[in-house]
Amino acid sequence: MQQFYDRIFTKGKENYSKGTQLGVTFASGYLAGIFCAIVSHPADTMVSKLYSQGKEGGSLGEKIGKIYAQIGFRGLWAGLSTRILMIGTLTGLQWWIYDTFKTAVGLQTTGGGSKSAPSVVAKKH
Repeated sequence: MQQFYDRIFTKGKENYSKGTQLGVTFASGYLAGIFCAIVSHPADTMVSKLYSQGKEGGSLGEKIGKIYAQIGFRGLWAGLSTRILMIGTLTGLQWWIYDTFKTAVGLQTTGGGSKSAPSVVAKKH
């Protein structure tokens, strides 16, 4: 979220409405969901293919090799756009719901601390 406030909404979080702040929360969650979808998709595709084979004989490595020979590198990425839509939206909504609840009980939205706020450093005595 800090990147949105540093690069796009440069006036500082406190200068934007709660609606805008919640929009930043959703967009940040959506981007995080895209990253997660991309990272996990090939392994999830392989696990789904393994599961669909049932109890066929052979070691795990042999099974993975056989599946990879059938679908190839491109096959590992099949359906990624649908997964991005699903995971991005779910993650964005989860973050949005969390911050909406926080604002409903009087707390600030997550992330994007004020640029003008001085950093507080605890002094050791």
